[in-house]
Amino acid sequence: MLLGNTDDSLILEKWTLRNAWVQKITPSELDYENEELSTIEIVLVYDWAELKVLDLPEIIHLPTVTPFGG
Repeated sequence: MLLGNTDDSLILEKWTLRNAWVQKITPSELDYENEELSTIEIVLVYDWAELKVLDLPEIIHLPTVTPFGG
């Protein structure tokens, strides 16, 4: 599961859901009387998850923090 921008240079975390399945799908009601967006709610359940923290891309510059009194 990748969240955010899918450009590989901007991915900071990669989550892998193990033994995952869809528990529930709930679509919103369709109404031709208005132009509201339709939504679908999907509930995923899983046994465990693995997190891989990736290196920060070079384009992201973190500010230098100076400790108090330093």
